[in-house]
Amino acid sequence: MGGKGDISIFQFLWEIRFIFLFYIVGDGITTMVALGYGQEANFFLEGIMLDYGIYTIFLLKSLYIAIIFYNYKVLVSLNHVYMPYIWKSIKYSIGTLGLVLTVNNLMVIYLNWSFVQSFTSRIVVFIQQTSNIF
Repeated sequence: MGGKGDISIFQFLWEIRFIFLFYIVGDGITTMVALGYGQEANFFLEGIMLDYGIYTIFLLKSLYIAIIFYNYKVLVSLNHVYMPYIWKSIKYSIGTLGLVLTVNNLMVIYLNWSFVQSFTSRIVVFIQQTSNIF
């Protein structure tokens, strides 16, 4: 981050290069391909894509980038000693999430298995089993 309060769109785009690579491009493209092999695990996205089409995922991701840009502007303008650490944790968390989702989608495409859906289905089974106890 610049730290001087100046906010350049090019600086922001450089800062979010891994978010763009993994969360926008990687997850977006692999989601579109993986939908042919299974279903979307995110019920919110599934409903929107069913109603408005598959390409709305990129519209939602663009909206998400706009929200990240707003947060970036706020963090740069605060110019506090901890703000670079907060920004780094935000951008690396989102980038890592994008990498995990991209790898999961690639596993759906090539192995016909999703660790996200496997994990969530185990949670649902656990909740169902524990709710029968009471």
